Amino acid sequence: MTVTIADVLDLPVLRRGVPEVTAGADLLDRPIRWVHAAEVPNIASLLKGGELLLTTGLGLGAGVQEQRATAAALAARGVAGLVLELGATFAAPPAALATACARNELPLIVLHRPVPFVEVTETIHAEIVNNQFALMQRGEELHRRFTDLMLRGAGVPEVLDALAEATGNPVLLRRGDDVIAHAAHGRSRRDLLAALDGHARGLPSAPAALERPVPSGDPERPSGALVLLALDRELDGFAEVALERAVALVGLALIQDRAEETLAHRERGALLGELLRGGVGESEAAARAAAFGFRSETLLPLAVGRRARRVGRLTEDEDARWVQIWRELRRELEHRRTPALLGGVEDQALLVVGLRRGETRAEAAERAARLVRAETERQLGSAGGAVICVGREVTSWSELGAAMEQALEALPAASEVPDRPWHDAAAPDVDRLFASLRGEPALHEFVGARLDAVLAHDRRRAAKLLPTLESYCEHGGQKAATARALGLERPSLYHRIARLETLLGSSLADPDTLLGVHLALRARRTLGDAPR
Repeated sequence: MTVTIADVLDLPVLRRGVPEVTAGADLLDRPIRWVHAAEVPNIASLLKGGELLLTTGLGLGAGVQEQRATAAALAARGVAGLVLELGATFAAPPAALATACARNELPLIVLHRPVPFVEVTETIHAEIVNNQFALMQRGEELHRRFTDLMLRGAGVPEVLDALAEATGNPVLLRRGDDVIAHAAHGRSRRDLLAALDGHARGLPSAPAALERPVPSGDPERPSGALVLLALDRELDGFAEVALERAVALVGLALIQDRAEETLAHRERGALLGELLRGGVGESEAAARAAAFGFRSETLLPLAVGRRARRVGRLTEDEDARWVQIWRELRRELEHRRTPALLGGVEDQALLVVGLRRGETRAEAAERAARLVRAETERQLGSAGGAVICVGREVTSWSELGAAMEQALEALPAASEVPDRPWHDAAAPDVDRLFASLRGEPALHEFVGARLDAVLAHDRRRAAKLLPTLESYCEHGGQKAATARALGLERPSLYHRIARLETLLGSSLADPDTLLGVHLALRARRTLGDAPR
């Protein structure tokens, strides 16, 4: 609620002066912060902006240049408008002044009859103060409503709904480029996102918007921003007050949500940690898990970590995204009513899920892994950023610790091998074995002794033999299947095999030779660019 030039022109005290707008008739909706009456030269230097200036013209200057300079200075200062009383200095509106005001977009109102300026200022000041007081009262009422909502257990969605209702416009809570909550006020999400995009890009067709950062406790890193879009109603002073009141409570709600999540995450992590160390009994573990809403007769542990990076370190932004992955994963599990416990922070986490009735271990592992990879892809842009190792299923809490340890121990090696939806930590795995032996010179010597001659050949020749050797081993030494896989005629394949046997110094028909070469190829793939 603001007082505009149009509002004051309707006041009886000014109507008695027979006001006439001689410049800026399209700017009468400009708000007035205060009113001043002055007759001194260079009055602009004494003003702050937003004032309605009353004058009889003594300080405006008698010459054309002075009047132009005064109009320009007042406009530059942000003065809302100029009211000139005719009679004492000017019998008619100075043409140069009117032209200069129009050029500088400064509304000029002339009064054809004298009015007491003190009465004008008192009346307008009272109007401004009354409006400000009414605005404060509405703001306080809205703040009480927000507070009552919070005390009744409401969260961010309810506060946004109340803000949208009070202002008559939709509101969005964004974090970076993501909209994490919104109150649509009858609009579709598509319309809101299009309007937000236009606002962010500064498009001329975009609706007006108010945006305020949401406090997080750290001035350098706000929790996001609250955006009020003028899609249904113009934004006024009350909209600004309402938004200011809302951002504080939204920030508080987000901090509270994070605190509750952190405490719950720590409690779940503490339980899993104690189970891992064998420090909690069966009945106590079952009771504590039930307090978290976990009830299932069959338990399946998963260890989840980041895929190893050969070069560079994780950035602070990546760390934050992994924290968000764990948070959103827990929410998604709760939303799906999946019995689950998630503990751990940053680099890795332990996830225990309950098997559904009739569900196999592989089905439960696939279901949980799919959720992890979906959230990883959403946050990082790649589902391959997470490594998932699944331990054996157990039917008691006392057995869970060993099963979780099995999954955790498989995690470092699994992060080094080619990506899979999930790794079975309960089953022997050749790739994980090789990854665990990555630093052993004997393994590199074994790979070199088996494959160096073939690799040296391929570096010198355009016709490579290594792909033929890999396909031959993958097909278990079956020549017909290998020929089909490579799209070769059998004589061509036989020729390549003969050449490979010459380089290897041994027959590939020998089972030990074939096994040794196959293991060397698997180890080389796992080792990647590791030095020898």
